[in-house]
Amino acid sequence: MSTTSPNILSFSAHDWGQCALLRPELVRLAARRGAGDDAEDLVHEAFIRTAAHPDLDRSRLRQFLMTVVKRLCVDHLRKQSVANRVFDHPMLAPLQTSGPAEVVVDRMHASWVLDQQDLVDEADRVLLLLLAEGRSFREVGQRLRLSEAAVEAAAKAGKRRIRRRLARRDPAQA
Repeated sequence: MSTTSPNILSFSAHDWGQCALLRPELVRLAARRGAGDDAEDLVHEAFIRTAAHPDLDRSRLRQFLMTVVKRLCVDHLRKQSVANRVFDHPMLAPLQTSGPAEVVVDRMHASWVLDQQDLVDEADRVLLLLLAEGRSFREVGQRLRLSEAAVEAAAKAGKRRIRRRLARRDPAQA
């Protein structure tokens, strides 16, 4: 029992030879139509679809192949457009997450800073308390009714203030 489709068997060696002769022209057509690096693949897909077409008029092989290549190019550009829109959509972007080691170090650092009474302002203390509990910027923002970006900016500013205060401290006390 043959596993090959009978439609492909009906495509003669002469027909494949015609396809081979038309191949460079079809690749140029696909490249002009926006297929880029996928032009070869689209042309080969057109060959397979043509070979599988049951009622193909062999005298119109060139026109049929050109039409199939053009339609495959349109499909390719549509898929590319959708992929680009999905890739650029801000809601579908992967989350920027820290690794577990960074989270642990950030928590320990926040806890240590909280213990240093002279380093932390009251506004920074609330933020650091929430971050020391292991909450994300988004969770802290929801709790304080701020945007995630505002919490992140406040955390960075707080860290800068603490670094400056630490730099001014006597090294023997640190």
